[in-house]
Amino acid sequence: MAKGVTDMTDAMGAAPTGPSPALSAMSFHFSRRRPRGIRGAFGHWALRLLPALALAAALAGTSSAALTISDGASAIHSASNELSGITWAGGDLYYAVDDRENALYRLNLTIGDNGSISCSLGESVRLRHSHDTEGCAWDPCCGTVWVAMERTQTPIREYDPATGAALRSAPLPALMVESRRLNYGLEALTISRDGMEMWTCNEEALTVDGPRSTVSAGSVVRLTRFTREVPGGDWKLDGQWAYQTEPLRHDSSLASSPRSGVAGLCALPDGTLLVLEREFSGASISSAIFAVDFGGAADISQMPSLEGAVFSKVGKKCLWRRGSRISVRSRPSLLNYEGICLGPGLGEDADALVIIADAGIFGKPCVSTLILRGLGDTAGAGRIPGLGAGAGLGPSCGAPGSGGYPVPAAEEADEIVGR
Repeated sequence: MAKGVTDMTDAMGAAPTGPSPALSAMSFHFSRRRPRGIRGAFGHWALRLLPALALAAALAGTSSAALTISDGASAIHSASNELSGITWAGGDLYYAVDDRENALYRLNLTIGDNGSISCSLGESVRLRHSHDTEGCAWDPCCGTVWVAMERTQTPIREYDPATGAALRSAPLPALMVESRRLNYGLEALTISRDGMEMWTCNEEALTVDGPRSTVSAGSVVRLTRFTREVPGGDWKLDGQWAYQTEPLRHDSSLASSPRSGVAGLCALPDGTLLVLEREFSGASISSAIFAVDFGGAADISQMPSLEGAVFSKVGKKCLWRRGSRISVRSRPSLLNYEGICLGPGLGEDADALVIIADAGIFGKPCVSTLILRGLGDTAGAGRIPGLGAGAGLGPSCGAPGSGGYPVPAAEEADEIVGR
């Protein structure tokens, strides 16, 4: 979290290049899946079945319903004013990290089929060898929690959720540590439901990759993937892809450190990667969720610098956005969303997305649900890595300032649009 600024930030856009041309021609939706190799415990027989399964996946993608996200409900929690990331451990159990206490909290969330939510606080443990903990992800293979941190030399560590003991670490490229901007490092972390894939991302561009976000252009960040050879094994770096965040909506002197970057990631069972972005420019605040399109994007993991280089970025499609202008005459009730995870199924073709907000300066420590539709039965079933059918993407939310982006008047600044 950006100290002193992102307390007011959130309120609540070549190695693997996607499918082959033949598959792309058969299914536009299939290219929306993140690029994945045939790895892990299933690789020896998956290769034999690849032609038939790939064809089945492509055909399934053509009939898959589009992903959509709508508002659910919110619950105020009393755990901490500084919870940044959240992850689901099954049932009613969730874990969240506190970026000020460097602690891991147990949260018990009861989510109804209509998205209603109630929250009760469990115990917390201090995380050893941690500082500025921002994102977390449950490891279903090991029963542990991996945590992403902004200001340490080992930014991704595995922890015992019962004791806070530090276990293993992930091999983040040295470039991601040496060239990170202060307080713009790793904010996001997610692990796939099968436990074979982990993703992270820097909030805004590394110093060697280009400038921070401005009103004319967003910042280029690195979506970074790790995979395992066997369930519970050590992580190995398995590619990076360039993602461009949204630009700032206003150039305002009200913010000493305006920003527009990646706050959270969520890997869905159908292969889709969701990105939670947040923007604060002093005059406005907003949060948005995008689905990533890896089709045609280049693996940039071997590129020491992106500034001035030629490469293909991933695409993205907006599924949900909320924002509000800030008025100097009012004290807006801000929801600073900093984390996202997939929750339980909510009935036929609906699943819960859970997003978490810290208190901010004027805001509320809050956990909210969103209703995700379009996953079908893939949410509960899980899939062999690399062989599932992709889901389509819903309609775009529109660019900032367009008809798809609600911009309330100044006197309405104390209300979050659509909540």
